[in-house]
Amino acid sequence: MSFENYKSMLSELGKVNGIVLEPDDTGFCSLEIDGTVQLNMQYIQASDSVYLFYELAEINPQALSRVCPRLLSANLFGVETGGGMLAMQKDSYMVVFSYVFSANVNDVLRFQQVAENTLKYALYWKEEIEAMNNADMQQPINIAETVMMWV
Repeated sequence: MSFENYKSMLSELGKVNGIVLEPDDTGFCSLEIDGTVQLNMQYIQASDSVYLFYELAEINPQALSRVCPRLLSANLFGVETGGGMLAMQKDSYMVVFSYVFSANVNDVLRFQQVAENTLKYALYWKEEIEAMNNADMQQPINIAETVMMWV
């Protein structure tokens, strides 16, 4: 897919949803969804792919020892992420959900299906992280248990 095809697919996706979607010169486009998450899309010319990503939630620093192992296990073979990837920005503890797919076919329906599927996973993991953060705030951290998790 060329950059022009990507722009065309974004435009069509926007029409379906009653909005204007247009990438910048670098291929980046962003869309806020129901005020809850931001769908970010980036066209990668070198691999002819589209990179979708969502910033989900910051992990409470006191919850790191419980949340991180859960996120890692969810990533294993993409079983709990639909093939996407959960990662954490080390300075802010912000969890990002990302998904990359080949863009070699100019197929608006496929693009829309991928966006909808990744949105479902993003919303699920946003809720999960927030729940784990809240649970940790109510429960004291057991240091011995935490150390054993990492050994």
